Amino acid sequence: MKPNRLRLLLAMGLFLSWISYLGFLVAHTTRGTDGKPVRLSHPQFLTSELDVILEVNDEENIVLTRVTEVLYSSLKDKTPKVGDIVTINNLELPETQNKFWLVPLRSTDSGKSFEIVPIPASPGFSGRTVKIYPAFDGVLLQYKKLPKP
Repeated sequence: MKPNRLRLLLAMGLFLSWISYLGFLVAHTTRGTDGKPVRLSHPQFLTSELDVILEVNDEENIVLTRVTEVLYSSLKDKTPKVGDIVTINNLELPETQNKFWLVPLRSTDSGKSFEIVPIPASPGFSGRTVKIYPAFDGVLLQYKKLPKP
């Protein structure tokens, strides 16, 4: 076999491998209810005092948020228990039918009420953006890979 033909086959093999890998990544990306990929904001979770999974019920313009799981807390004895209803001051729900959300919180009234931690400012980004994440399996896997103090 000629060296040029061997190089061509090697290049084709590498190209097909690369395209296959990209297809694998697309197929295994966690997507939200809108079809867009879901990526957690690491700085948002690193600055939070309390990371919980909330069950959100929006009935007759009253939003009830019940804790279903506490993933991380630095509040010690002021940590809400599973099943507690918590007050979140800056909660704005996306227009989806999802009931369970991964939410990074901080205490605003010595543990009686909370607010969602905004994404911190960084160069070129002013911050103040508040995000909550659907509690899908892929999102929780991303969360478990985050370093927490």
